[in-house]
Amino acid sequence: MIDGYQADWTVTFSQPVSGLYLHMRDWRGGLTVNDDPPVQYTFDQLFTVVNPIPGLVQSANTITLDDDTNLFYTGLLRFDGPVSSLSVLFPEESGGNHQQAMTFSQIPEPTSMWCGGRALPSRQTIMLRDR
Repeated sequence: MIDGYQADWTVTFSQPVSGLYLHMRDWRGGLTVNDDPPVQYTFDQLFTVVNPIPGLVQSANTITLDDDTNLFYTGLLRFDGPVSSLSVLFPEESGGNHQQAMTFSQIPEPTSMWCGGRALPSRQTIMLRDR
């Protein structure tokens, strides 16, 4: 989870990943008592919003979230890749305290080794840093 007033971050993978999924959990804009302007998160790569997320607007590599004080956004983004690293910019002028909880996953390719009906994932090391 990234927490604070400046939420730019970068994740780096030990090897390029194709078909990378970012699972957004309870993303929001500024935490204030007022209804603030919408906030934007700009990724350094293009993506697809996999499931409809009410209130989220996508424009190229940017998502805009309505900043109603009661809204949290949970959804799934897909980066076709290959992705060696992924960065997100969250402008300081978006204001307020904010959090982004997330996990990453990859759907195994059909050529993955199978054992007992389960795909064995390749070993992958990721490093997440707050910029």
